Amino acid sequence: MEAGSVLEGEVLPGYGYTGRVYAREFLNRGGDLVLENPRVVLINEDVTDMRKLARVLEWNQKSSGPLVLVCGGAGGQALASLAAHIGQGGAIYMVSAPEFGELRHEMMADLGAICGCVVYNHMRGVELKDFGRLNVRGSDGSESAFGRCDRIEVKGGRVFVFGSAPAEYVSGVTDPRRLALLSGGVGVIRVGGATEMEVTADRELVDDAVRAVYSAMDGGVVPGAGRMLSWCAGRVEGGIGVA
Repeated sequence: MEAGSVLEGEVLPGYGYTGRVYAREFLNRGGDLVLENPRVVLINEDVTDMRKLARVLEWNQKSSGPLVLVCGGAGGQALASLAAHIGQGGAIYMVSAPEFGELRHEMMADLGAICGCVVYNHMRGVELKDFGRLNVRGSDGSESAFGRCDRIEVKGGRVFVFGSAPAEYVSGVTDPRRLALLSGGVGVIRVGGATEMEVTADRELVDDAVRAVYSAMDGGVVPGAGRMLSWCAGRVEGGIGVA
């Protein structure tokens, strides 16, 4: 949800999942994280030791702009050090990876396709110590150790990565959920109005509606208006007693 002159919406190419930043110091805009054209490193494992990021930090000095580490977990010296230096140049942000287990491996691969970069995971034989040696060649022929996307936002308990995966990659995905995430895009709702009071009221209504949809997506839905209670009562032997 964004500010606008009227209430309107559009769908942008992107990928969204349930996630968060690992420290509140990483939030930069009204309690959210919003970064334009960030560089990205995908790490499908926990990051707690700064020594693990030595190669990434070395390459980061050669580049400019924000860097986002999407990782399976964060803590210890690494998280404390990066959070403490967030207000300085060359800021590095830490954002959670999607889901768990095998689904995480697959969704991280999806993010790698969108950002055009390698997914680092020592259990799959791709070590962070090799960062900079596993460059990805872009469509323009250039090579980069970092991935790129149009924008990254973390808000309302969701992570949004704006960008598109190559059509040939999407065509090879058979899982319905991943395919929907890759091809469906991210809906952006802009809320505006004639007065600040009107905008505030509309934003609260839209926010409630969006959170209800997220809840339904994560937990499912059941028929309302007493139909579910009636369905259950008809299947409990002897009916349902009321105390």
